[in-house]
Amino acid sequence: MKVIAILLLVAGVVGLILSALFPALCLAGILGAVAALLSGLGFLLMGRYRPYCQR
Repeated sequence: MKVIAILLLVAGVVGLILSALFPALCLAGILGAVAALLSGLGFLLMGRYRPYCQR
């Protein structure tokens, strides 16, 4: 689970950098990168703060 989260965070950061470097990727690249970052953060938080009934 942590590997997926880390890969999503890396993909989001790389996507944001590429969107900044290549203006042709503008809105779609930024939205995809932000979505990957939020998904990665969600996976990290879900792994740490699970409800007690699911442990």
